[in-house]
Amino acid sequence: MNNNSINIGKNTIYKISTTSFNEFSALLIENNLESLCKEKEVVNIALSGGSTPLPILNILKDKKLNWRKFNFFLVDERVVESSSNDSNFKNISHVFFQYISSQSFPFLKESMDLEKMIVNYRNEIKKHVVFDASGFPKFDLILLGMGSDGHTASLFPETSALNEKEAFYVKNYVSELNSYRVTLTYPVLLNSLRTFVFIKGEEKLSIFQEIMNGKGEKYPISKLQNINLNWIIGV
Repeated sequence: MNNNSINIGKNTIYKISTTSFNEFSALLIENNLESLCKEKEVVNIALSGGSTPLPILNILKDKKLNWRKFNFFLVDERVVESSSNDSNFKNISHVFFQYISSQSFPFLKESMDLEKMIVNYRNEIKKHVVFDASGFPKFDLILLGMGSDGHTASLFPETSALNEKEAFYVKNYVSELNSYRVTLTYPVLLNSLRTFVFIKGEEKLSIFQEIMNGKGEKYPISKLQNINLNWIIGV
């Protein structure tokens, strides 16, 4: 693949035309999954929902990878019925999980209340993902998006999960949505072996430029710029 990347600090930035954004992104992920397969017996990945990653995952499902080596978890989830069209797991399953032979772990369980679901999901992560000396799980790859308010995962501006330093998967009440989300926390996102952020649109590009210019502290995603972060930007 053509390397259209530039480096700013620890950030690697790919600026891709919107017409080839999904294909390029899928190929970039494929190349990373192939290299991780060569290094590890089991590869643990956390995926985000939302409109940007779904067409990328729809392309990725057709790649000839050893899918049995991969475990997929959710970066975040909406607290809804598992059958809801708002469920990240349902939407990802529709375009990706149902076509591959990997293990994938839903958060939502009809038989459990929210607190029990959180405990259950933490236990699933503990069972499969290595915890390093930091005391937090170390995913091999985390795929993120960004909202028009600069949130990533379900770490929204002015919400309690932004300050979480101990738990790795928590509920987060988002007042502007009048609803709960569940999400990985900063210590996990900062601990990932490889991290990719996929963004498209003028509004999000403007936020990205603010962050690169050192003026984006108000945006939750800005806390990630001091790790080895890959930005894939549709322009």
